[in-house]
Amino acid sequence: MGGEDRWCVVTGGRGFAARHLVEMLIRYDMFLVRVADLGPSIRLDPAEEKGTLGQALQSGRAQYVSAGLCDKSQVLKAFQGAEVVFHMAAPDSSINNYELHHSVNVKGTNNVIDACIELKVKRLIYTSSPSVVFDGIHGIINGEESLPYPAKVFLVLEYFVKVM
Repeated sequence: MGGEDRWCVVTGGRGFAARHLVEMLIRYDMFLVRVADLGPSIRLDPAEEKGTLGQALQSGRAQYVSAGLCDKSQVLKAFQGAEVVFHMAAPDSSINNYELHHSVNVKGTNNVIDACIELKVKRLIYTSSPSVVFDGIHGIINGEESLPYPAKVFLVLEYFVKVM
């Protein structure tokens, strides 16, 4: 990477899919990577400590920042100086808690959007969560993009449009 430091942020950066994205971003060396997640500090397993992420954290090519999406001040801190935000944070879809999902997926995403606008982040890439197609009752087996939204999702979307 030449010239000016170019930072990206991955929200939910310790989640399953986000871990893989973080690894790829570090390997391709297009951006310095800020891993944003809920934990007070990052815990690496032994393979990660010796691997790409551990080395990047030690060299300064990656950083960890503790940030909850429902606290806009934490989101602003995490996004400071970022050119790109990959928004991948979402609660575990197996947790059947409407308030948790609503606060993170709606209010938290609203904070992400507001912070990107306020800090003039050039790109926001939003990766949805399986919880948008989870009805709280039936498990998702072999799910893919063509799964229909349950009726409850439309109520959340209507609320989100009204808030915007």
